Amino acid sequence: MNTAPFASSPDGPEKVDELSYFGIEKAEGCEDMNVYMVLGRLFKIHHEFENIMFRILEEDKCGVIVLISEKTTSWNTALFERMEENHEKQRKEGGGLGIDVKGRIRFVAYWNYVRIMAHAVAILDTYPYGGCLTTQEAMSNGKVVVTMPSKYVRGQFTKSIYMQMGDGGEEGWPIAKDEKEYVEIAVKVARDDGGYTKRVKERMRDAWENEGVHRTEKVGREWANTIRRAVEGLG
Repeated sequence: MNTAPFASSPDGPEKVDELSYFGIEKAEGCEDMNVYMVLGRLFKIHHEFENIMFRILEEDKCGVIVLISEKTTSWNTALFERMEENHEKQRKEGGGLGIDVKGRIRFVAYWNYVRIMAHAVAILDTYPYGGCLTTQEAMSNGKVVVTMPSKYVRGQFTKSIYMQMGDGGEEGWPIAKDEKEYVEIAVKVARDDGGYTKRVKERMRDAWENEGVHRTEKVGREWANTIRRAVEGLG
């Protein structure tokens, strides 16, 4: 029995790009679909981040969130069942949630994620354990990553990458201060409200191509100097 919304097949013909093939369907009553994607490993999905995903789907009635499944099927099942329990608990406590978790949070096989990402309108950075390489991969594919920095370094990489690109102009980068703002920014990026997403992508592309953000040597030198000072201090 399939207890989690996994794709029916782990792979498919190379030329098949229709989202329906991968088990990703439009929400009921919607002519279009906004695909939000999480590139981070499933162990990074925290209860707080689950709540953010629920609120995004509540705000965007035509939104679908895609997660990348793990090789160990039991991990996928355990996470999905936990999300269902969390959603049901919040609903009973008057949280206002009433989303179709199984229909709107989908799991896809790892080797299909690049094709799915091509359709994504926004990439959701996990919280409080955020992304780094996944953020760079998303950005190198021209995707906007929405993030909410946490207290520790492991949750600040995406913000740091944006900061290396500059101050983000008057509108700023898609960096949230709290869960409410995370949801607002994610939906704003997905809908490209007022051309916001287009402008963010243009600034990202300029920084990526002209300022060499992904080839910077500054951070490497800082790490080298820090390690050198630490070693010298031991002497």
